[in-house]
Amino acid sequence: MPDQYTDYYKSALEGKKTQIVELGNQVLSLLHVAKEWNSKENFKDACAGLRKAIGEAQGLFPPKAPNDILSKMDGAVAHIESSPEQFGFIVQLVDMMHQVPDLPYGNLSLEDKLKQLVDHNELQDKIDQLHDELKRLLDDYSNDIQHKLMVEIQSLGEALLEARKRSLLEVLATSDGIATIVAAAVDFGTGTPVGTILSSIVRIALDIRSSAHGRLDECLRSYLDDLNVRMPMGKSMLDRSDSRPELPE
Repeated sequence: MPDQYTDYYKSALEGKKTQIVELGNQVLSLLHVAKEWNSKENFKDACAGLRKAIGEAQGLFPPKAPNDILSKMDGAVAHIESSPEQFGFIVQLVDMMHQVPDLPYGNLSLEDKLKQLVDHNELQDKIDQLHDELKRLLDDYSNDIQHKLMVEIQSLGEALLEARKRSLLEVLATSDGIATIVAAAVDFGTGTPVGTILSSIVRIALDIRSSAHGRLDECLRSYLDDLNVRMPMGKSMLDRSDSRPELPE
């Protein structure tokens, strides 16, 4: 993905964050005259301007995952605009303004999303099955397999247990390794109890790899779609043209 477009998105969001804080301060500065007939419209205009800036900043986040702070801030401003004496919402607005400069560029990084995918129940069940088969192989047939291969299988089994706690990519790589190494031994034991369990291990490892690949592809497509949505003027992250997308004013 071209970094320049990501930089444009970040610059746009930073600009909106600065604008929100400035407009928020303007709303707060007008609170003391919010009910005076000759100042009421200025106060309402300031609230409307702040809500507009908040909405534009929300547009830089995925529609499926709007930013929680901006949502709460918008609600607080709406209440203050209609009833400027509501002290609780004034306090909430001040608190939200303090948090605006620290708004992240997205709710989760791609790495975070991939790590979360490893918690999927179906995938965890398949990992349990594979681990059970590996344990059965080690417990019942260790004398029937070359020591070097057994050590390698055992090492990969332990790595799988660690991978399942961390990241889908690690599960993918580990299950791939198990399938590759064990498949090499299957031919030597075809039709025997050892061959049967080795074949079962390969099948489960390939199932895990297929499932992990599917979830990985789905996550990458969704993440790319979200980035495209957040790009100013709908600029695609895959567009390598030299024309620069316009930033919101």
